[in-house]
Amino acid sequence: MVWRGTHRIRIPKVICYIWVKKALRLLDAVTERYCPGGLVSLEGDLSRCDFSAIRSHRKEETDVLKRQTISPVQDFVVMPLERDTIEIVKRKVFRRVGIRRYVDHIQMEKAGRLVFAAYDQFVAGCVWIEARFGEDSLRKLVHEGVISRFEVAQEES
Repeated sequence: MVWRGTHRIRIPKVICYIWVKKALRLLDAVTERYCPGGLVSLEGDLSRCDFSAIRSHRKEETDVLKRQTISPVQDFVVMPLERDTIEIVKRKVFRRVGIRRYVDHIQMEKAGRLVFAAYDQFVAGCVWIEARFGEDSLRKLVHEGVISRFEVAQEES
């Protein structure tokens, strides 16, 4: 458990930093892994996207998924990753919103813990996933050209 601002959130002790080449394909793989039961948040200029097809979306933070930009206040949405929403999220949200141009931060949570984060429009060194995602899965993404490399990092005690 770590403190972030005034909130305690569960961040994995071991994470893998990811250098992203194809953001949409990475998001497809990650959302598939954390569905069902996951949540994804987007923060940035979300005006190009209509979220009404996902009835259970919300614009409020969760205990884990928090706004990352204090000022100026940006659009923020949290969407469930469930069997009935995942294709809408992947096809109608991720592909229309401008992931690398208009979305500043993307986070995913599963079972009350932060499992993936892409900050500052996927800039190198600001994208990570929990190590439980698996090094074999990450090597596959390298082989497919989705990411250029990954690096396992352990939290210092």
